[in-house]
Amino acid sequence: MGTERVKITDASNEVSYANLPMGDTVLLANRLTSITALEGVIIGTRGQANFVLNTEDAIDDISIPANAYAQRELKWLVRYQDDVNGESGSFEIPCPNLTLRAVGTDFADLTNAAVIAFAAYVNTYGVSRDGNAITMVSMEVVGRNL
Repeated sequence: MGTERVKITDASNEVSYANLPMGDTVLLANRLTSITALEGVIIGTRGQANFVLNTEDAIDDISIPANAYAQRELKWLVRYQDDVNGESGSFEIPCPNLTLRAVGTDFADLTNAAVIAFAAYVNTYGVSRDGNAITMVSMEVVGRNL
């Protein structure tokens, strides 16, 4: 099992990372799809991306995002379920695009095109801690625990 580790810079020029669980057979073309899908649900600046089994880097954009709400303290909490054993898991993505929330909630609108694209990528290439296929259940905006 591998992890796509993507650097994200917020509007305060602080860096955080999204760690997307992926299978070992993720090809470079699929990695580019994951980065594009990730960019659709964040407002921070996406920087360098590394796959733990393949250290080939994507372009590292070091610019500061124009959107002041691009803060690493806010994150998408992506919840998923293992397709084989039913166990739940999650991972976080900093600098969520808050406009993707369903009206009146902290959850992503699962009918939004950017969210659909991201969910499709996670459902196709994501894996659980046990290495099984996963299904994304939800994306919720969460803050930093102080």
